Amino acid sequence: MKDLKYPIIKNYLQSVHSSLLNDIDNLDTEQLARNLRIADGPAEYYKPLNVGILFFNDHLEMFFPYSQIEVVNIPDPTGQGMEERIFAGPIDEQLRNALNYIKNNVIAEKIFKVTGQAEAIRVKNYSYEAIEEFLSNAIYHKSYQIHELVTVRIEADKIEITSTPGPDRSISDDDISKYQMRTRRFVFFCYHSDS
Repeated sequence: MKDLKYPIIKNYLQSVHSSLLNDIDNLDTEQLARNLRIADGPAEYYKPLNVGILFFNDHLEMFFPYSQIEVVNIPDPTGQGMEERIFAGPIDEQLRNALNYIKNNVIAEKIFKVTGQAEAIRVKNYSYEAIEEFLSNAIYHKSYQIHELVTVRIEADKIEITSTPGPDRSISDDDISKYQMRTRRFVFFCYHSDS
């Protein structure tokens, strides 16, 4: 139970405005874990569940090697000015930090004034909401039994998000090329700026 970090749990509950905050000062880590259902087992062997470790431990690599997000920004095809970032920590923190990096360093907006019209036309190179959805799915549906990073590769014309084990094997290459993917498990996303 010592691997579940009380301060991380408390910060998380504050961020989601949980009603558990009303009683948090009267609960120890074990009681909190029971209420959140992030630990299980008999009293003599009560231990954290994987979800508890993924959200409430700041050294996930001790339990799930390579459970990080790697963002590689390649603005030039020659690799000039390439930037690589690794986001570690609890998975919700990884996701938030990676999305903030993409929002602040990749997503750009152009504004076009239109003659005779008060409103300008605003065009973004990528939809933040779409990237947020893709990356969230990649993180929350990743197989943590497979020791691979979630990678985000940003090139001039596309963003590619890769998470193992990848698409369900029932999806054919033809289905993927036609954007007709039907499965309960899908974790590879490629978002082109011209889409």
